[in-house]
Amino acid sequence: MSDRVRQRVRASVIRLGVVVCLLSLAPALPAQQESAPRPPVARPRLMEFELEDQFRRTWTHEDYADRVVLAIATGKKSSDLAFEWGEAIAAAFPQQLDSGDVAVLAVASLRGVPKFLRGVVVGRFPEREDRWVLMDWKGAFARQYGLDTDIASLLLFDQAGLLVSSFPTESVNEFQLAILQAQIDELVAASPRP
Repeated sequence: MSDRVRQRVRASVIRLGVVVCLLSLAPALPAQQESAPRPPVARPRLMEFELEDQFRRTWTHEDYADRVVLAIATGKKSSDLAFEWGEAIAAAFPQQLDSGDVAVLAVASLRGVPKFLRGVVVGRFPEREDRWVLMDWKGAFARQYGLDTDIASLLLFDQAGLLVSSFPTESVNEFQLAILQAQIDELVAASPRP
């Protein structure tokens, strides 16, 4: 190959490289313009439920209407976390809990527990009536929100029942408590109860 041919090939390769580089840096253009805007993604709502606690008292979603709801969802292996988080929340939000602005909802997902063992399972929950937990024998709450029942999850709902945040937790920690505090303070300030 002559020097002239080599220079032309080399120049072509360089030009091709520059074009490829520029194309890779250019933003991708949509193949087709959409005719209508996409609807916003709907946030999950606090599900409709009717569940009993370990004292056989029935609770429904209507008991939590128009309040900020902090749900502590646990499974068979993580039920102790409900009480640890409950104590931490009670210490962090005494005013909001006393005023009724915020309600705590503890739910144990007990799907798979045979009926003949339910009495034994209920007996393992606290006997103090202020430490009640809803017994979700069908695991509907965990399924509704896609929760891992081996660990606890915290779900925060606004006054309209819309999910604001959700995160798994394996222990009570100050970071997650601070996030909850900021979110709850914002929700209560934005829509105080009459």
